[in-house]
Amino acid sequence: MKKKKDLSHEELFPHDTFPWKLVHQDGKDKKTCFFQNEGHMKKYIDRYKLKKKDYTTGYKYAEN
Repeated sequence: MKKKKDLSHEELFPHDTFPWKLVHQDGKDKKTCFFQNEGHMKKYIDRYKLKKKDYTTGYKYAEN
């Protein structure tokens, strides 16, 4: 398996129609979720009461 820094942008964001990404711990597992828009991602964060320190987000089309 490639390390995160070795992955291409397309590998980090494989879905064109789901450009928002959320990564968090779910028990012992690392969970990666993709969303169609930021509102859906925020609903997920609220539903599962995730704290800012417990997750990271990304947007496929953000300028680096």
